[in-house]
Amino acid sequence: MKYRCGPISRQARWYGLLFVCMLAIYFLLMAFSIELRKTQEPSAAMEKFKKAEKRWSENMRNPTKLETLVEKHPATVIVYNLISFLILGIFSIGLIFDFFLLFRPGWRRAIMRHVPPDDHDWPVHYIFKVAFWWMFIGLATSLLIAFLHKTILPGMTDNFAAIFHTTLMDILCFVLIVLVIKTQQGNWKDLGFRIGKNEIVREVGIGFAGYMAILPVFFIVLIFLVAVAKLFAYEPQSHPLVEIFLEEEKRSPVLIVYSVFLATVLGPVMEEVFFRGFCYPILKRRIGMGWSMAITSAFFAMIHQNEFAFWPIFVLGMGLAFIYEKRRNLVAPITLHIVHNCFFIAYFFLAKQAIVTGSS
Repeated sequence: MKYRCGPISRQARWYGLLFVCMLAIYFLLMAFSIELRKTQEPSAAMEKFKKAEKRWSENMRNPTKLETLVEKHPATVIVYNLISFLILGIFSIGLIFDFFLLFRPGWRRAIMRHVPPDDHDWPVHYIFKVAFWWMFIGLATSLLIAFLHKTILPGMTDNFAAIFHTTLMDILCFVLIVLVIKTQQGNWKDLGFRIGKNEIVREVGIGFAGYMAILPVFFIVLIFLVAVAKLFAYEPQSHPLVEIFLEEEKRSPVLIVYSVFLATVLGPVMEEVFFRGFCYPILKRRIGMGWSMAITSAFFAMIHQNEFAFWPIFVLGMGLAFIYEKRRNLVAPITLHIVHNCFFIAYFFLAKQAIVTGSS
């Protein structure tokens, strides 16, 4: 395939420059935000959970306390063992999937969908255009929410503001993409929704199978990072959703329910539309499959604003891009993304219940 690297228009140069400037501002603010979170004291809910986690760890190492725990809370022990066996089982099945994908060509051919190449040729500055306006409006929205929080709505919690802002940003990104592709007479198929009704179940199954194959690599990278963190006595920052789940458990169950919906449905769909359906095909026509997968995966990892989780999320992004490349529709990667987020959120709630009960 020949990659197109034609003359750069004036509009492309301007949007490219604006994007770079806004990206620099974004990274500075992100670095400042990360450093600020490091200096802030953990919330009362997080401190309580960390103490419970420490007591639970001590109980697990003490035979007498462990025996007492089994007698007093047998259901908790069963749940903990089920979680452990579930993770081990999924990891093992994933390794089997990877073995067959590597050494059984028939399995590889089964996931490759023979479809014609994308017939649209959107200019690369469309990515810069959407990203610039997304970051610019997002920054303005953050300032507006902060102003309202300090003046008109002092009772608004930080967690509500964060979830509200995230929702607006997801919707804004989608609207910007739709507006851009409409200028080129594009349609839903151009964004990766090129699938017949009779193929949906198959693509969902491919998404599940793809996740099973990616998970062992994800876990290996994550375990390696945890080992390195322990070696250097580094304590990673918790995910913002963890703080919300802990702080709002009794204060606002509705916010927790919506946060789960945002993390398991709305967020994955919008991220796949942007990174795999919009950015990846544009970049692929210019720089090829490998670099496009790597670049979109790197930005996908960076927007999660967690330096510790960058490489595991990067691996996930590469898997999502690979699935999109081979299936040429968004149903499979969206399924994979939703399953991943559902799995880890379910794991958190189950593990939290086991830890809180087992630390008593």
